[in-house]
Amino acid sequence: MTARVGTLVRSPWDAALMGEAVVPEDHRRIMDMVRRAQAPVTVKQICAGMGMSTEPARSEAMRARS
Repeated sequence: MTARVGTLVRSPWDAALMGEAVVPEDHRRIMDMVRRAQAPVTVKQICAGMGMSTEPARSEAMRARS
């Protein structure tokens, strides 16, 4: 389920709307990695940062969840 806010569609886990404390721990880790990045982050970088395999099958599964 998503909520429409202006012209943006936001996920129910949007930290800006609900507060970061209610977001699952894995999502907070991903958001932290993206915030600290100096450049755009790839799914493979997120997988590596989460301690997951960076093989295409795994990174595509991660991409599908986001």
